[in-house]
Amino acid sequence: MEESKMKKQSAKKQTLLAVCGLLFLGTCACQGGGKSKAQSYWKEAAKQKEFNAYVAEHASDIEMETLKKEADAAGSDLKQQFQATALLCGVEYQNGLLSGKVKKGGESASEAARAAYEFDYPDSAAYAEKFLAKAADAGEDFWDALDTSFYPYDCFTPVFAAAGHIDGDAAAALYNGAPEDCGYKDKLSSALEQWVEENPQELCSVGDALWQCGFYKEWDTGKWNRTYFYSYSKNDPVQTDTLQEAADYISCLRTQMLPKLKKEFGKKEYQQAGEYTGKPYYDTKLAVAVEEGLKLAKPKKDSGQADGSGKAIKIEGKKVAAFYCNNSAKKWEGSPAKLRMLGDFMLGLPKKEYPSSIKKADYYLVLTPAYKRGQFYTDQSGKKTKVREVYSSTSIDLYEAKSGKFLRHLGNVTEQPNNTIFDDLTAEKFQYPEIMSADVLSYIYHHINEPDSYLTLLDNTANTGTQLNHGESVVMGNWEIAYKSAQIVKSFDEGMFRFTAKDGHQYIRAEVAITNRGRETDTFLPNVYRIGEDPIVQITDEAGTHTYNSVNAIQDSRCLNSTSLDAGGTKEGELIFEVPDNVLQDVEKLYVAVSLGNQRVTYRLR
Repeated sequence: MEESKMKKQSAKKQTLLAVCGLLFLGTCACQGGGKSKAQSYWKEAAKQKEFNAYVAEHASDIEMETLKKEADAAGSDLKQQFQATALLCGVEYQNGLLSGKVKKGGESASEAARAAYEFDYPDSAAYAEKFLAKAADAGEDFWDALDTSFYPYDCFTPVFAAAGHIDGDAAAALYNGAPEDCGYKDKLSSALEQWVEENPQELCSVGDALWQCGFYKEWDTGKWNRTYFYSYSKNDPVQTDTLQEAADYISCLRTQMLPKLKKEFGKKEYQQAGEYTGKPYYDTKLAVAVEEGLKLAKPKKDSGQADGSGKAIKIEGKKVAAFYCNNSAKKWEGSPAKLRMLGDFMLGLPKKEYPSSIKKADYYLVLTPAYKRGQFYTDQSGKKTKVREVYSSTSIDLYEAKSGKFLRHLGNVTEQPNNTIFDDLTAEKFQYPEIMSADVLSYIYHHINEPDSYLTLLDNTANTGTQLNHGESVVMGNWEIAYKSAQIVKSFDEGMFRFTAKDGHQYIRAEVAITNRGRETDTFLPNVYRIGEDPIVQITDEAGTHTYNSVNAIQDSRCLNSTSLDAGGTKEGELIFEVPDNVLQDVEKLYVAVSLGNQRVTYRLR
């Protein structure tokens, strides 16, 4: 009996030793005593001499779950973690390509690298971020792990593309911590630089640290602007998930980066002299896209809110956040994001009005565009291209921030795209308007209780409609214009002068009243026309296909062409149009049209 018992205990010991031996061997396999899956895949990839090509070919055979365990295994060395992480990120990107969730980049290495950033990496992002964070304190072991990479060092791209976040200390270490004699240093620097350019929203985390370590020393203003402010080639380059993140980004620029940039490149690179506010304003075109939405109420009918009347609104000492709310983002292909925080307006706010936290905002100033198709751009030969302008009559409204309560409609402004564009003119696309300047928006907001002071900055056709009755006036640019009546004559006398229309034509003598609503002396219908500033008055047919400009009858003392008036000055007189007889046969279909850019109203001639 005793002998049997001893045999059983001996058997248990042998079993326990065998289990311990297996565990030991398993641990050795992860720590270098044997090859892990990551190491095996890595060796095969090295033989193929191109990491991404290997992953693309073998993605379906690579065991993702095993790699996750090896990338996160306690006690495993950094070489295994790096290799497992790079493989995880590379395979996930390839799977995204196969599933159609991400589009393949171009043939060049740089195009392929940019395409890698279009993917979200839901499975491997955490592993990439965890590994790269170790650059700050892992010492030589970290750089030794990267030393297992091989030419052309394309394994870095998927790791950096997957990492949505890198803190400042790690970013600085990645920039200047690698040994000078390592083969991968330049490729690592390039990968970090692309990550910085593709993740501008991470400025709050890495900006100051990268500045201190010299990362930005070769950057010019163009690169700063394309990355952190505005890009002509990329819609909404700065994107955040929440309103607070957008506010944090602008605060980082305002308090940390812009003081450095203005010292480095000069204030004029970022600020212009304000024509309306009389103060410098930011002109960077910064608008931070925000995934989170605003909860805003609609105005109540007959409340006096919609037309700007009602009680005065206190803005002194109140904090305001400004937004561009594109409710037609899904309808208009290629248009800006649904919601953007207006950077230039926010950057220029005085400290007492700036909400460092979105929760501290008292008001939301919201711009809402109403897009309309305009003309097609023409090339240098005058031929129509496939690029079409889009303009907007954009509503400006004020809301209470905490409740979303509608407070005041400040008016509509016309927003236009650039007159000249540098783009592929053979591709069908829309060219969307630029956001109004912070100088104009700030002036309107700070004069919210004095709407007459900014009347000339508005698109007043949004209130008047597009067809007016005789005697009704419209404000366009600096001028308030009212058409009253007309006579059709072959000839007329004015003082000692006689005016006679040429053969087959007659004159339309239109009685018009004008008022200079601007802030300084201005000229009505000048000889040298200023595009976008001077309104035009014409005779037009019903379809608007034929137009007739006024004649500058210098000898006619009542002719309003080239009339200069001081601010507030008013004059009644006439505009003279020479129109063919055959057009005048159907006079009921003729109109007086007043236009400025895409603003246009008409009066029936009779």
